[in-house]
Amino acid sequence: MYTIHHCLSTQRPRDMESFLGNEPTSRLFMVCPTDGMEQLIRKKFEGEAFFYTALGLYFEFEIQSENDLWQLIVNNSVKQVVFVSSIKNVFYSDAFARNRKQCYSIDEALDKTLKSNIKHPSFVPNIHLLAAKHLENQKQRLLSTGYLGYQIVQAGIPVEAYVYKPQTKSFCSLNEVNARGSLLNDFCAN
Repeated sequence: MYTIHHCLSTQRPRDMESFLGNEPTSRLFMVCPTDGMEQLIRKKFEGEAFFYTALGLYFEFEIQSENDLWQLIVNNSVKQVVFVSSIKNVFYSDAFARNRKQCYSIDEALDKTLKSNIKHPSFVPNIHLLAAKHLENQKQRLLSTGYLGYQIVQAGIPVEAYVYKPQTKSFCSLNEVNARGSLLNDFCAN
């Protein structure tokens, strides 16, 4: 199930200013409803915010939803598309659990991501790496869609992704998360 929500925020952003900037603008945020990020995003960022949600941020881009999203982007002068996920997302923690049932497409996608991409030492927060890799995969899936991705690229609309850490109330870019994992991996010399 996918939903689109609209809200208007009047507070100035405090994080991600290098990408999101200080100016009010329309943004499309891609989020998981289980994260409850909508309220936090409303408080953090100035301008209009539109939310497109899917469980585990695993979007099935069907032609009708691609058309609807492109119309939303055009009609509301959306200037940025932003994937945001919390490291507390239930699908990420469940991905590490054994003997669990796969109920959603997201479960299968996370299993594949875990098996092929999480290779950092055990002291690196693997859930951060899983979240970052999953968001990168979803960003690439969006950009590779035949209609919506093509339109976004042609219009020059940036697509970014951030992992939210509730403990520190901070957003980390995918590059930051991956760099931390690589840095710690380089120091592990056994």
